[in-house]
Amino acid sequence: AVVLVAAAGGRGAADVVPALRACWPQVPVVGVLRPGPALARESLALARAGAHDVVVEGIDDTGAALRAVLQSAARRSAADVVLDALAPVLADGIRPLVEWALQRAGEPITVADLAAVFGVHRRTLGKWLAAEGLPGPQELLAWCRLFVAAHQLEQPGAAVEAVAHDLDFASSNALRNALHRHARLRVADVRRPGGLR
Repeated sequence: AVVLVAAAGGRGAADVVPALRACWPQVPVVGVLRPGPALARESLALARAGAHDVVVEGIDDTGAALRAVLQSAARRSAADVVLDALAPVLADGIRPLVEWALQRAGEPITVADLAAVFGVHRRTLGKWLAAEGLPGPQELLAWCRLFVAAHQLEQPGAAVEAVAHDLDFASSNALRNALHRHARLRVADVRRPGGLR
């Protein structure tokens, strides 16, 4: 599910994050911090070490705030796994576009959002992608969402309804239809080991 890492004794939490990420690359790592003068420094150290998100005790460690952090960490972890799987076929110039889209797979992002983030016109995005033999920006956003869905569906016990909800599909049928339309796959095909690949 998730690994929570808190600073203990003289050893910082950031020291163990890389080892956790190496041992369990599919598991999100969330740092747990205490408010105080070292908060900013420890948060930065955790981010540099590769933590997917942080929770501050007494501020966002309960209820809806905690759920949001855990969901965000799970999406970032999924984006990392998918990006690693796509690395052999992604040109270096396109990688930041795909990474940005993967990290926001559960958000209602548009081609205009993607273009604005990278400071280019929508047509320029299309030209970049076409030059690499990739589909247009709208199709790329759809594929990124489906890649994250495939990763989540591979996880034991993942419900199609929960994955569809997390990734902002209108329904589980909308997710099923998107998988079939874009990849010619059924949910059962993606659930098998190696379904993402």
